[in-house]
Amino acid sequence: MPRPRNGILNGMTVTMDGAGRIVIPKAIRDREGLQAGTELNIRVEDGKIKLEVPYAKLEWRDGMPVLVAPPGSPTITHEMVNEWIEQDRNSRGLIDGAGEVEDGGSPGPAAARTSPIRRRRPTLRRKAGGAAL
Repeated sequence: MPRPRNGILNGMTVTMDGAGRIVIPKAIRDREGLQAGTELNIRVEDGKIKLEVPYAKLEWRDGMPVLVAPPGSPTITHEMVNEWIEQDRNSRGLIDGAGEVEDGGSPGPAAARTSPIRRRRPTLRRKAGGAAL
């Protein structure tokens, strides 16, 4: 079997059948974690046919857009997200030595680790006559 070079397995040839189907070689399926039923995005770019595993789907739930990870994706917790935000802020110098965000906009990293990210939905205030402000 050829060795991968720059993430590409060279020397593999596949044949398309009469219905337009091809078989992805087992070595590639195993390396990329592809299983029967895995959805793939297909596109043509610069004269090349490219297949990609979609990272997430956008779905609407309760009127809000939600990114849904494909089956088999690792679970991501609020704590993990808050840690990544803290690491990003630290790497860009946005947190001072006391752990406070320099723009004063939100609590320091200790509070971020213990509370999930929450966004309030906007509410409509109404005048006495019932019309929205």
